[in-house]
Amino acid sequence: MVFLAIGRSELSTENFFDPVAAAINRREPSAWFRQGRLWALALVLNLVGGTVMAAIFTIEGALLSGPTRF
Repeated sequence: MVFLAIGRSELSTENFFDPVAAAINRREPSAWFRQGRLWALALVLNLVGGTVMAAIFTIEGALLSGPTRF
């Protein structure tokens, strides 16, 4: 969250302003359906990615323990 705030970025891999602007510009119900599908897909994939990372970090030895020297 710190990197997002400092970098003035969004919590996804895609800038969601452009698809919203396109949906508003088209004024078609199908554009809003595609927008919702994009957001749902991004949510699901972010949750899957977070789950995979959590599973990796719970494996013994996946993270360094103790003091390290670089």
